[in-house]
Amino acid sequence: MGTSSGYSLASGPRWSDTKAKATKAASPSGTKSNINSALRAHIQAYTGGSRAGTRGGGGGFRAARQAAGGLVSFIRDVQEVGLDRALEKRDLGHLKGRPIREVIDGLVATLTDGADYIEDVDARTAAANLIDEILDDAVTPEELEKKLQEFSDDKSLCDLISRFFRHFLLEHFIRNYWKHLQGKYSNGEIKKFRDEIREHLFLGLKFEIDDSGIENVDWSSDEGRKLIARVEQRTYEVYAE
Repeated sequence: MGTSSGYSLASGPRWSDTKAKATKAASPSGTKSNINSALRAHIQAYTGGSRAGTRGGGGGFRAARQAAGGLVSFIRDVQEVGLDRALEKRDLGHLKGRPIREVIDGLVATLTDGADYIEDVDARTAAANLIDEILDDAVTPEELEKKLQEFSDDKSLCDLISRFFRHFLLEHFIRNYWKHLQGKYSNGEIKKFRDEIREHLFLGLKFEIDDSGIENVDWSSDEGRKLIARVEQRTYEVYAE
């Protein structure tokens, strides 16, 4: 899954700066430093702060946190009661025994409430891409269940949540600037730029978090939601420093 179209950004000095940095990063002479600068500007403009953060209300970050919480709670349920029961708990019992693609698409559709349509799309796409990454060469629901059992401790789930937020940032960034960049570069050049951002997000920088006290987390509780927001903030802080 991936983004192939975008929408027009809001106007104003803050957004003019983000568009200029995205344009520079996407150019054939763009560097990893330019990519980091563009990501940093986007995060800061979108969160309305000078450092990375998370907005308490609506917007993409709210949708992303909601999707992250739904996904990690589903993984925990699969580990504790199995895939079929985890699907039933989400009124997805009709997907038991169905092809893996149907199961994933059905699950992803439940992860956000649709209140922020564009950001919901990015969050759901990010979740689907992460699940595909987890699946690797698995092709059956039984193999998916086995793969999800590998994330047996809360630290590994924090790492997984960070990967989700990086998938989200990639989708959200490209969707925001695709239309703007189309006026300057070919679709092939923009897709190449997307690949470069992905490499930077997943290979160029490493997520780290103080994991002291992170154990036996109830991911559907206030404690779990606060930890998800903390992982999100720490993931984005790398680009805002």
